[in-house]
Amino acid sequence: MFACLFCVEEVNGYLDAIRECRDNPQLEGNALLNLSDKVRPPALGANFKSRQRIRDIAGKCSEKLYDILKKLRKSFAQQMELRAPYDPSTLARPGENTNHAFARAVIKCNRFGVHKIVSCGQAAAIEMNVPNSAGGTMKQTAFRDQKEFEGWRENR
Repeated sequence: MFACLFCVEEVNGYLDAIRECRDNPQLEGNALLNLSDKVRPPALGANFKSRQRIRDIAGKCSEKLYDILKKLRKSFAQQMELRAPYDPSTLARPGENTNHAFARAVIKCNRFGVHKIVSCGQAAAIEMNVPNSAGGTMKQTAFRDQKEFEGWRENR
């Protein structure tokens, strides 16, 4: 008698193939007998324990991963101001220049911190007279955005 090593994936693959034979009980029984003939019961038990450990670890990892992704999503939404409607009329009033900085993209890394692509500059609201359909004019507010910087910045 000689010892044979089987990895968990090989035995699981064989077991999956056996499960596909459920409509033929004789074939399924022969396949299980063949497996127990080739692999000793303690090795099959060890295989089962390994499968359970893998499932347990995967379950814990997916819970941790879910929590991490949930925090990242919430943080990203805050940093990108996704819940704040973009309304240029709140940015500047007619006759005044207002400095602004808008995050356009965010990259987070545990090792290197948070970096953003930002657009910075000055916005100004300008009241203009524009023609209307009645042949007269009406006042309309336009916005001028003078960009001073657009690129990567480290978030400190």
